[in-house]
Amino acid sequence: MATAQEGTAQLGVPPLTVIEEHGQRGEIKKGSTSFCYGVVKAVVAVFVYLSLLFCLVASKISVLVISQDLTEGNGTEKQFQTHLDADGRLSMLMLLLIFLVPYVVTFLWCLWSSGVLFTMAGWLCCRCYSEENNMDFGFKPWPTLLSFTVGFVSSVLEVGGLWILVTTVYTHATGITSVLMGTFAFTAYNAWNILDNMMTRRNRSPNPDSNSRSRCPEENVATILAIVAFVLNIVGLVVITVYAIMEKSSTSFGQLGTLSWSIAASVACFSLAWFPGILKYQSTASRSANKSRSMANSPRWKAGLLTNMEKIVLTPLTLYLFGLYYSHDDDFIRAVYENQGYAWVTGLREHRLFWYFMTNVLTSFSAYVLTWLATALDIRFVLRKRHISMAFVPMALATPLSAFVVGFYPVCNVLLPDYQCDQLRTESSTVNALVLVCLFAANFISVGVWLAMNDAPKISKETRLFWLPTYNGILTEQWLWLNRRTGKNDPHYKPVFLQRKECQIYICTTMYNESEEEMRQLLTSIKNVVDNRDENSPRYHSHIWLDGAFDTKRKKSKHLNANALHLLSLMRSVFEVEFESNPERNIGFERHDTPYGLQLVWGFFDPHSGQYSMSVVLHLKDNQKVKNKKRWSQIMYLSYIVDLLSNKPRDESDKAMHDAWEDRLKKTFILATDADVKFTLDSVEALFDVFLRDDDHSVSAVCGRTHPLGSKVQPIVSYQVFDYAIGHWLQKVANHVLGSVLCAPGCFTMYRTSVLKRTMAEYASDAKTGFEFLYKDMGEDRWLCTLLVKNRSGIEYCAVAEDKTFCPETFGEFFKQRRRWIVSTMANMWLLLKSAEDLVTSSERITYPFMIYQFFLLVSSLIGPATVILVISGGLEYAFGINDIAISLVLVVVALLFLSICMYTSNETQINVAIGASAIFAIVMAVTFIGTIRQVVQDFSTFNLTYISSQISVTELPVPVSSLYVCAVAGMFVITALLHPTEFTCLFHGITYLFFLPAGFLFLTIYSICNITDQSWGTREAKTSGQEKSALQEIWDRVQGTCCPTQKNTPEFGNVEMITNLPDEANDTSAGGSVEEEQEGAREDRCHDAISVKNWLSARFLQNEIKACEDNFKKLGYDDTTFIAGMSKEEIRQVGIMSRDHVNLVHAEVQRLPAFQIDPQVPTDTAAKERWITSIGLVRYRKALLDNFDDLMTTTDKDQLRIKYGIHKPGHLKRLYKSIQQLRPATLDEASLMKVREKLKSCKSYTLTPEVRREKEFWKNLIDKRLKPSAVFKEKEDALKNELLDLRKTALMWFAVVNTLWLTIFLTLGNLGTDPEKPDLQLFGNNPLGLVFLFIFCFLLIVQFLAMLCHRLLTFVHLLARATLGEGNGVCCCPKLSRNVSSGGNGVCCCQRTGDPEQPYQTLRDIASIN
Repeated sequence: MATAQEGTAQLGVPPLTVIEEHGQRGEIKKGSTSFCYGVVKAVVAVFVYLSLLFCLVASKISVLVISQDLTEGNGTEKQFQTHLDADGRLSMLMLLLIFLVPYVVTFLWCLWSSGVLFTMAGWLCCRCYSEENNMDFGFKPWPTLLSFTVGFVSSVLEVGGLWILVTTVYTHATGITSVLMGTFAFTAYNAWNILDNMMTRRNRSPNPDSNSRSRCPEENVATILAIVAFVLNIVGLVVITVYAIMEKSSTSFGQLGTLSWSIAASVACFSLAWFPGILKYQSTASRSANKSRSMANSPRWKAGLLTNMEKIVLTPLTLYLFGLYYSHDDDFIRAVYENQGYAWVTGLREHRLFWYFMTNVLTSFSAYVLTWLATALDIRFVLRKRHISMAFVPMALATPLSAFVVGFYPVCNVLLPDYQCDQLRTESSTVNALVLVCLFAANFISVGVWLAMNDAPKISKETRLFWLPTYNGILTEQWLWLNRRTGKNDPHYKPVFLQRKECQIYICTTMYNESEEEMRQLLTSIKNVVDNRDENSPRYHSHIWLDGAFDTKRKKSKHLNANALHLLSLMRSVFEVEFESNPERNIGFERHDTPYGLQLVWGFFDPHSGQYSMSVVLHLKDNQKVKNKKRWSQIMYLSYIVDLLSNKPRDESDKAMHDAWEDRLKKTFILATDADVKFTLDSVEALFDVFLRDDDHSVSAVCGRTHPLGSKVQPIVSYQVFDYAIGHWLQKVANHVLGSVLCAPGCFTMYRTSVLKRTMAEYASDAKTGFEFLYKDMGEDRWLCTLLVKNRSGIEYCAVAEDKTFCPETFGEFFKQRRRWIVSTMANMWLLLKSAEDLVTSSERITYPFMIYQFFLLVSSLIGPATVILVISGGLEYAFGINDIAISLVLVVVALLFLSICMYTSNETQINVAIGASAIFAIVMAVTFIGTIRQVVQDFSTFNLTYISSQISVTELPVPVSSLYVCAVAGMFVITALLHPTEFTCLFHGITYLFFLPAGFLFLTIYSICNITDQSWGTREAKTSGQEKSALQEIWDRVQGTCCPTQKNTPEFGNVEMITNLPDEANDTSAGGSVEEEQEGAREDRCHDAISVKNWLSARFLQNEIKACEDNFKKLGYDDTTFIAGMSKEEIRQVGIMSRDHVNLVHAEVQRLPAFQIDPQVPTDTAAKERWITSIGLVRYRKALLDNFDDLMTTTDKDQLRIKYGIHKPGHLKRLYKSIQQLRPATLDEASLMKVREKLKSCKSYTLTPEVRREKEFWKNLIDKRLKPSAVFKEKEDALKNELLDLRKTALMWFAVVNTLWLTIFLTLGNLGTDPEKPDLQLFGNNPLGLVFLFIFCFLLIVQFLAMLCHRLLTFVHLLARATLGEGNGVCCCPKLSRNVSSGGNGVCCCQRTGDPEQPYQTLRDIASIN
């Protein structure tokens, strides 16, 4: 074919489009919503920035206004009151509360987050923890004694300085002067900045001859700017002080001149207290805790707890001392204690400045939150290759705008009352304006520039932004400036783009028996990652592990099966690669024979960096060499990455190498995917964002939002669409918010490798009992999550990261899949509940309320069948008035009947019965739905407010609780869908979900429990022919054969007696030699795996009755195993094997034989025709076939073949008939597979290097320890089966008891109130049990709904943070290229190469190596 194409090309004939490979089909493209998200981000950012600016200004001015109320008189004649009147005391109380509210709020916050409550709970449980145990159990450490002392001194200075500022400066100085006083908080920092720059320069230049002279200009500029900032700060302070003294004779502020010391005193106090170095030192932990840079070992929470508690005590004490100093009396303090609290509350509420006080309380807290939000939105612009954060703008404008408001009378007159503007107005605005400019320039040079260039991760945690977890209500803006962690004051600060580039992400996929569409979808997703990564992306590597890639039915097992060939063919078409290096397209390739099978590596070369930037590796597993199934493939890539690729040190006593290995693992992440998943680079990086913001490394895994793919017309697919939606909208979100997600699906989840390392040993253990088999081999993803949670780490859910995966489209596949899920979920949940106490005492995320919540979910799952029965009976009672007890009894009988069917019939029968019952019950649910709606409408139609007000009762509600519950559930679902606008259509599938509730909660639950003994995977398994019949079917067949005998179909070639009557066949011996010799030679040429029937029978069977049929096999044309393969049971009987046991035994051995295969082709010349005849093993018919070869393709009837070619043996005729079907041109897919097979044969394994030998030794060691396939003994299988039978009995017993009790008690209590002669046990018109049931379920739903609201807010912020306002940062791996640069099909920029992609193996191997 290739020769013909080359010939047509030489003649100028254009290539045919119809035969081009369709490699780009299904390519993932960017969504069109990115522009919309960018617009929304811009609008939200403007709103957030304006809100932050308003909060900062309002907080500052409100404090100033309340402080000014402490003076006597209005306008220019005001002085501080020596004795406070009633209004003055209330104003002072407002100031006291403005001090205390932030301290109290953050004290409670630190009390919860520091683990102190957790420790107290442990003490109450009589548990004693040492300091070392506290560290081990995840408690936050305490600060050192010196840090505590520094914190106490800082608290004293802060409280004292702010009280001086509020009671002295603010009450005497002008409004604009008071506003400018806050900017002096940077005085101590500016002074330290000079010393720090000088010391840094001195340390970098130990001698004048060093090579650091090139850095001198930059260091000199930094030092000069620091000096300028300090000088401007001092100039501003001197001018303000001198200006205050000069106004001593003025009638406006005569008191300030004598109290000008207060300016310097207050500035000295709070500038030292808020010095960033002191704030940082307060959170210094002991040496043992400082070994880790993780925020989990930071004492900031307990430092915040102590400092806020100190400030809560110091604030009223300092006020008391100030009261004595100013008024020589403690009338204010005595008034606080003598008056009742209610009088104070009433006085505050009626005070004219009450709303100023409320404004300060709300805006101060809002400013703290909005600062985080403004940073989390991640809006930046590039200035001289530096990313400048726009979140700095509101903080920079707060003081100038405040000064403008209080200093410019027309503006003040609009925003504030007249008398306040009269007090705040000043006539010397020129001097203040100059001071404002000096101070603003000084503070921006010293602090602001670092805030502007601070590079924080998206949706950063508060711990990443601030040194101490608190805020301030007096100088909110200045506190937010100085409490920020920046590159200047944080020694561990590292820009996000550097953190990203240091990380490795391994995309690991397990594959088994996926279709072409599913595999193409996965490869297209990986190609999307290759094409769209940029220079700041982490290093990506893709590893695909294909189970059962080799044809294990052949002797040497070196033949790839069709599934592996399809994967390789798709790899060629999607990535446009070949099985060889391509220097022109910057692609490297290597093949390696490994102890587990075969490894193929493609490396994509980055011309800019001169190395391979990404690799795609296919690992083709041989099930005869290593264990199959998904869990063992996961263990392979986990150990491969953790031990080999991360260079685990051999000598564990070498602490330096071990720490370096641990550090590499912390920067390594594994994205586990299924083989049919569809995702984009944006979704991958959204998961990665969560790890970047996780400073304390408490998150071990992050999963995304999974959307099911399939035909929405199918009811079962529609059911799953809503089921997936509710599972993510409410259940997974609730677990995330309340504690930890307990099941991260393996289809799209990113793991932190350093945490996986701690679980690998247990995860790689074999299942020794039946219960272990349920949670280890039936739900490996769920069990891995259980291990992660038990290792004191949490799992989070990121709704921004979306993926799509194919879901079952038939009831059979759905039931089999959910059977595994339900059983493994209950088993893992039981494991967690059993170890609840240990989990609560060892994990910060797992609490007793969370475990109680999980217990109620487990109970609700167990009583699901009974609940469905009650719902149906209630709905039918509403619709037709049928007695609910009678309906319930009928439904119970139906459930018991289905349970019996599941216990004693085949799986196929169970599925068929379940399909029919689900269809019938869907109609019943429709009637139930109508009846329930009718009852709800009727209940609300009788709702009369006038009647209710006159007939109100404590024991009865105007509307039944059940109707209120139905409306509440429906309303929550609608609101939830509205909050997921892109997924709102999932709500319409709720109708299908409702109608198939019996299928999902009644029949599926019964099916899952009854089939606990089923050890098969259920989905994606190869279909086998000739399934055994169930016991009942066998009995029925025998009864039917006895009572109603039917005539059997006559075999196509008669019975055994007819074998001797077969005519002699035309034997062609023209080539010389006997027919047997030629046939034997043809067998050797045809296939090395062909075994003669004599040798096969002797090797595989001990029964003489079977061996005696050797001649019959030959007479019927089954000469060797290539002809025997594929024989049916009827064909086995034709050779004379009549015993049913023998037939089954021979058929089982036939199933193990490799099927005969021949490539589609059309031989054109005689030589090709002879080769074709030889390849199909029919050499003895050579002459007849060659004479009428052209008629073969048109002869489709077996009788015509028998007559025309003289072939009467059934085996030979069957072979010819199947071979004729391949006499045709190959399709595009077949041609691609043939080409892959030939290409793979031609490429050789790479030369053995030390790295290759090291890897092979690693695999040999791992296979010997964990992966070697174990022999299957019948005794072991029987023991496991018996244990599973015992588990089934136990599960069925508990299942029956719980559901029976629930039904009995519920129905009994529900019908007791109908007899007027007996006491009524109903409460609010419902039986007590039903009321408790509704209350619990409604409470759970409300908890899930509130958790959803919180999570949606974080998701919205994350979504906006990832949105771009314009063009992206580029997809090319060349840093200076944009998305518009052309790129090759491999996603690597087509720029000039600076290296050779055909480098030694070690260079290509380094793609997959962390270092």
